[in-house]
Amino acid sequence: MAEAYRMHRLADNQTLSDADCAGIKSAVEFARQLHFQAGRHIAESGLDSSLFLPGPVWQEFVKADYTFAWPEFHINLTRALSTFSGFHLFVWAHCSSRWYDAEKATAFYDKVFEAENKTGDFYETVFCAANPGALLDKILDDDLDVGARMQMSASTFVEGWERMVASVPEKYWLTLPPVAGEVGIIHRNRIINHDLIGYQTRVNALYGAGVLDRIEDTIARHGHATYMEIGSGSGAFAFALSQCFGGALRVCLIDLPQSLCSAVGYLGLAAGIEAVEVVGPGQDRIAGKPYTLIANYLLPHYDGLLPKFDVVHNAISLNEMTAAQVDYYGRFIKAHLAEAGVFHLAQGESYNDGHVNALEIMNSIFDKKDIVRGNELNGVRLQEDLNTFYFL
Repeated sequence: MAEAYRMHRLADNQTLSDADCAGIKSAVEFARQLHFQAGRHIAESGLDSSLFLPGPVWQEFVKADYTFAWPEFHINLTRALSTFSGFHLFVWAHCSSRWYDAEKATAFYDKVFEAENKTGDFYETVFCAANPGALLDKILDDDLDVGARMQMSASTFVEGWERMVASVPEKYWLTLPPVAGEVGIIHRNRIINHDLIGYQTRVNALYGAGVLDRIEDTIARHGHATYMEIGSGSGAFAFALSQCFGGALRVCLIDLPQSLCSAVGYLGLAAGIEAVEVVGPGQDRIAGKPYTLIANYLLPHYDGLLPKFDVVHNAISLNEMTAAQVDYYGRFIKAHLAEAGVFHLAQGESYNDGHVNALEIMNSIFDKKDIVRGNELNGVRLQEDLNTFYFL
């Protein structure tokens, strides 16, 4: 008989009241306004719109005159609403999987998103209840059989995670905090899901290449190290990585402002909003908080204020840009990489229609590189079979 695992469901997450969420809501709204200001700022600053407006893959999702309103009850579900990896925590299935019922999933999401204006039956019956997570769990069990499918797939996820961590020190076993609509299988006091395993394989690559040792050495010498991520999504990977270093890794996240809304919400819940700065136009300094978030089109204005970065990371998002955008980021990264710094590109080739070969473009910019193909690096297990490390 298969082992029965304990599940971590929506109802099990720590949530904030509307009052306690006010600071996060304000920061999310600031990021949201950066989205609406993008076109005007790019034009007035004389920037090349082809470099700073969304590339073809994201044009379908990013509309200049709209972005999600992010009411407080949705901020408490940031991770579940941020499906950057393609895996949907709400329905416990990847969008490419046979378990993903697009019709039922869309119907569920429509109800959730329609509640953003705080009107309608779904808003009143679910989000005005004492425990919205419990009601959402019941709806998802009744309509999409989520609880049963989680239990059915639990051993597969646990075994996949065990393979990932078997060859790295426990210090580098990533952890997802019980906030923001996290969902998964409880194993070794961790919440295991598709995204955690994906994040872990990237840490494994950094460990196998000796990058984490470089971070440790830098922290030992200077008290902190610097990390930049291009295309940060919800910020969950950056947060989990930073926790491995006890707060000594200073994080800078670059993304479209619409995506930064997710990162602000998640980091506000996971780290506390006092640890987060969303950089706006016209600032003459960056505060240097543990997590600095910069809208992509503001990068040219802050060249002189950014530190050199010990590690720069991108995972399967540069290839969603245009070739010109990838070239811009490649040269930006090279200019801001510390002398002994490393730029890690996870995957990077063209995988879908509309993708460019970011690997090829980066190879033309950086002379020194290690291209690693396969599922092992110096005895460390990998899930993604292409990892490239660039150096000055």
